Amino acid sequence: FREGGKVVATLHGHDSRVNCVHWPSEEVIGCLPDRESPFLFSGDADGAVIVWAQHSAAHPHLAATATLKEHNGAITGLESYASADGIRVVSCAGDHTLKVWVCEGSGESNRQTLSRWDVTQSICFGNRLPYCVSVTSLPGHDEAGWRMLAVGVDKRVELLLSAPTGEFKEIFT
Repeated sequence: FREGGKVVATLHGHDSRVNCVHWPSEEVIGCLPDRESPFLFSGDADGAVIVWAQHSAAHPHLAATATLKEHNGAITGLESYASADGIRVVSCAGDHTLKVWVCEGSGESNRQTLSRWDVTQSICFGNRLPYCVSVTSLPGHDEAGWRMLAVGVDKRVELLLSAPTGEFKEIFT
């Protein structure tokens, strides 16, 4: 939200330092009934992820729509992707876990859709810290819904694979 080098909006809602932000791709935005409404994820040092969205076309500014609080450590990375059951966001944190969230209510109005989230998977990395995360369609399997998850953990990248409607599982050790 910069216009001519000026800040045109500041989002307030976190109680601690914001560590990461993530704009969803066009594919993810396409899961919403109002396909042109932007939304944003931000994660903070207290372990909270805030979902920011427009209330309506008449009020185009982003406002906190949901706060996702399941981590007990600072959020270090965020990623989102579209799946058969709607929008998913992946968060990793200083509590040594990665969580996959699904947005409930696909097909409802934009505001309602982005307000309800459930954790569908939690992966613990033991004493290793997941610091960043990225999700992509498995090359050659875009239509089938296969996903690959890359997680920066300590001094390496760990790859996990998810079949359509399945959970991520480690593929290389």
